[in-house]
Amino acid sequence: MSPRAASAAPPALLALLALLALPLAALWPAPAQADDALADLVEGVAASVVNLHTAGMRQPTSGWDAMFGGPRRWDSLGSGFVIDAEQGLVITNAHVVGEATEILVMDHLGRVLDAQLVGADHGIDLAVVRVPGLKLPAVELGSSLQLRVGEDVFAVGNPYGHGHSVTRGILSARARSLGRDEFDLFLQTDAAINPGNSGGPLFDARGRVVGVNTAIDGRGESLGFAMPVELVRGALPLLLQGQPVVPGFTGLRLEDVRGGGLRVARVYDRSPAALAGVREGDVVASVDDRPVYGRAGWMESMGMAFPGAP
Repeated sequence: MSPRAASAAPPALLALLALLALPLAALWPAPAQADDALADLVEGVAASVVNLHTAGMRQPTSGWDAMFGGPRRWDSLGSGFVIDAEQGLVITNAHVVGEATEILVMDHLGRVLDAQLVGADHGIDLAVVRVPGLKLPAVELGSSLQLRVGEDVFAVGNPYGHGHSVTRGILSARARSLGRDEFDLFLQTDAAINPGNSGGPLFDARGRVVGVNTAIDGRGESLGFAMPVELVRGALPLLLQGQPVVPGFTGLRLEDVRGGGLRVARVYDRSPAALAGVREGDVVASVDDRPVYGRAGWMESMGMAFPGAP
């Protein structure tokens, strides 16, 4: 066999050698820019999210303990986010603080501070606590009404007491009903939400709070629900003043109109709508300069308007 023949190699072998000679970076690409952007956002907002541990005493309502036992201690975990850095105000769910006699807040550095309840409303399931000496930055509030279904969102919270955790997903749906009597308007997301996430923020892709993580549907996976941030904006002044948060009432029965808008099917006597001169057959096209495309949009707009709020 001549030296020339011996030096030749099959094409497949040459291709394999060329592949092995590629730099390692070419075989293991850098993280996507979108993932880098999310990591940057999380670093920017993590300091504004806190973990809550609440405790109190409760009298059992059934069984042996209810008849012969005394009050029992209960504990709860949750999350919250700083709404006012100067005053140390934190938003969370009312069901997290309950009738707690002890509220502890832990920040992202592991500091544990005492907190006092400022105001809570269990109908809307929102509460405000004050944490003296907290000294953490406040979140930026966004708009859930401008968020489109399918857009990226992420949640930060304290699932099962594991501490600061981040989950990512999309806005799955809006104006979801969970069968509550009041303020039954929720954003649905597939970002993982678990017990302990309650009261924590749901962020949009720009790091702005668009919702408060509140509930899950245990019948399936990735079925989390957050109350729209507009509820926080409307209810906060009332909570700070210790006033009740009640839903608005117009006195209208509305029907969807093909192509958009709502037709007034009935105006109830002596209702605010009747006093304002609204008549049957009128068409509602917008609320506060926002187009209304159906009853879900009407519920979103009017369900976030609270009598007595500034």
